[in-house]
Amino acid sequence: MEVQTFRRLERWMMVCVGVLALAGLMVMGLALPLNAATADELNKRLQDIRNNQSSVSSELTVVKSKIQGTEAEIEVLTAEIKESEKLVASKEKEHREAVTKVDDAKKRVEAKQAEVAERQSLMRVRARAEYEEGKTGTLGMLLQADSFSDLLSRVEYLKCLDNKDNELLEDLQARQKELEEEQANLTIQMKAAEALKEEAIQAKNVLDQKNKDLASSLNTYQGRLDELNKQDKEMEAEAQRIYAQLQTQSSQVTVTPGNGTLTHWPVPTQQSVYSGYRTAARPNHNGIDISTYLGTRIVAAGNGRVILVRRCGHKDYCSAACSYGNYIIIDHGNGLTTLYAHLRDAYLPANGADVQGGQLVAYMGSTGNSTGPHLHFEVRKNGIHVNPMNYRSQMK
Repeated sequence: MEVQTFRRLERWMMVCVGVLALAGLMVMGLALPLNAATADELNKRLQDIRNNQSSVSSELTVVKSKIQGTEAEIEVLTAEIKESEKLVASKEKEHREAVTKVDDAKKRVEAKQAEVAERQSLMRVRARAEYEEGKTGTLGMLLQADSFSDLLSRVEYLKCLDNKDNELLEDLQARQKELEEEQANLTIQMKAAEALKEEAIQAKNVLDQKNKDLASSLNTYQGRLDELNKQDKEMEAEAQRIYAQLQTQSSQVTVTPGNGTLTHWPVPTQQSVYSGYRTAARPNHNGIDISTYLGTRIVAAGNGRVILVRRCGHKDYCSAACSYGNYIIIDHGNGLTTLYAHLRDAYLPANGADVQGGQLVAYMGSTGNSTGPHLHFEVRKNGIHVNPMNYRSQMK
């Protein structure tokens, strides 16, 4: 039993050791990916990074444009909201004034109604008193006349008194009706003012919601912008690590001195020329232009030594004042030199470095007087420009 237990323990330990060894190999592979990669693998990874950066750059342009457009919309909308707030305040004031007018009219109607009621009450009281007086009332007043003329005068007086009461009552009732009509009209105006106020409030609410939506969109765009900038920064850091590894590898290459020949096309991934060599036409073009993606690898056209490294700023796009931008010159021996211009700043060889044909020496940029990513490539024989296409058949 003890022997079997020991053997099972022994097998278990062997499995653990195997797993740990495999894990160690995986960790080593992950920890040293750049050192273990070949130059071609590094360049492929670098090209992938540059392609991804180009995509990120395009999206950055779109996002920034959306941010600018949204900010402009918010600015316009903010002005509209301010005007809307003024309109709401104005309509609220008009509504308050209309309510006050209706209340005043209502009070006047109620006062006139009370006056009419009082007058009617007085007339009823007098009529009742006259009824109760009987003969001593109106009839008694007429019988007390001293003469026929006095009788007529008393009849006329009573008639005028009744007419006066009726006229006064009719006038009060007419005024009451006018006040009621005024109150009705003011009530209509008040309701209209209230409707306009509610309409202005609803319009402002719509603007407020739109402003809220735009602010939310702006926050989303800003968040995406931050993400893209972070991605670009991380990719650039990875590219710099690859540049450093390529620099280390290139320093370990044994180079055969130049013998005045060109053996490699300077942009292996782009064989076509979009602007050729010109001397008869104006303006002169003392080289050829090869255009492709920003960050494309550029190689030495042949064995030789870097005799000049000129930097123009520290970005891919620098001032047009330095026409060539970042550029290098390689001496290939026997009076033959090549010039590589508009290079990316991130990776340039050291002045005096020996290079081999086909070896990475730079990456395509758009520095100097440039309208877009491309390589301006010149060939000089004993200091005089010659057409680089004369050597095309010798280049791989």
